[in-house]
Amino acid sequence: MDGCVFHQDIMLCILTRLPVKSIIRFKSVCKPWRDLFSSPEFIKMHQGQFSSNSRNQCLIMENRVFIDSRADDEFVDSGRVFSLLKIESDEERAVHRSPETENMNIVGCCNGLICMGNPHEQESIVFWNPAINLFKFVSISEIVGFTDPYRRLSIGFGYDAEGDDFKAVIISCLNGKNKSFGVEVYSVNSESWITVELGFQINGCSAKNVAIVNGNPYWAATVDENQSAKSRHVGDVLVCFNVRKMEFKVVPVPASSRAKSPIYHVWNVTCVWVDWKGALVDWKGSLGALVCTKGNDERVESLDVLVYDDVEQFWRKEHTFGLIEVSLGQILDISKNGKILGRCLTGELIGFDPETGWVKVYDVQPSSYWYLYLYTESLTYIKGMRPVFASEHGKEE
Repeated sequence: MDGCVFHQDIMLCILTRLPVKSIIRFKSVCKPWRDLFSSPEFIKMHQGQFSSNSRNQCLIMENRVFIDSRADDEFVDSGRVFSLLKIESDEERAVHRSPETENMNIVGCCNGLICMGNPHEQESIVFWNPAINLFKFVSISEIVGFTDPYRRLSIGFGYDAEGDDFKAVIISCLNGKNKSFGVEVYSVNSESWITVELGFQINGCSAKNVAIVNGNPYWAATVDENQSAKSRHVGDVLVCFNVRKMEFKVVPVPASSRAKSPIYHVWNVTCVWVDWKGALVDWKGSLGALVCTKGNDERVESLDVLVYDDVEQFWRKEHTFGLIEVSLGQILDISKNGKILGRCLTGELIGFDPETGWVKVYDVQPSSYWYLYLYTESLTYIKGMRPVFASEHGKEE
């Protein structure tokens, strides 16, 4: 940055506010800039500065595409289509990924990096940064000490801010009369898998994490009542993995969010408790739950914000919002600027501000089969990443 008319600190302040597309273009200006933009220090600085502006937050939308099989009125899953939607501007664009990830689901997003996987069917997971169009496959290792056949059941993704390390978590079950569980954790920094102890017995868990808060993944699960000596919470719970301490803990579910009917099952065990009227969210850096009460016309009469107190280990009501003029089918998440995202009964994506009454219907194809993930682009790069090349027919070149 020699010869620059601005002071170095001012120049860095300007550059770290630029979108990733501009940074990539400016790499060709000169070698010092290319070296600067590729340095871990700048990448981390840019991520912190760029993500601090709530207007830069987007949505990654995963749309399951089904086609009519013309046989017994059945529909066949023909794949997944991904798009990037800007929350503020309503601008949507397609996102290209490797065709090799066709049968993989998004697990979660942390610091601009997306983890994808399907541990039931795939022998690998993928780390993907759509902003810089790079991805990396990582093979799943065998669990040390598991000599009998076992099934991989669930996957999670997190980020250790203190160690600046992304981690993927695979939960597996040993086949047999007595279910035993094994956990493998992959560290991006060490490029290796290690086995950790779950610490308590579970009967089932969601196929992937249901929330990521402060970089820690949470699963919906059921804890065996015989494990009460190891955990004060039994039955329907949340299981959290602390990516820094590399240990699991059990979190109770909000009492007002228990569902009369389960959303889905895992190996015939009811394990997902979250009511279709609510959602687990990152509420200002804490685990939160948004739970709404609806009237006969499906309009939201009230919306409760519940926050979990890690020290006292209980849920407290943080806020209650009044009548919201929107017919809501499902709450999905909340953005950094306080806009709640949900799905209408007719399938449209909507955003609404419970404080101002602002309501927006996004111009995206209505569907019952899309999922969304909050995402802020970054320059995050991990060793071994390679470019995504998408041709006209979706094949890698």
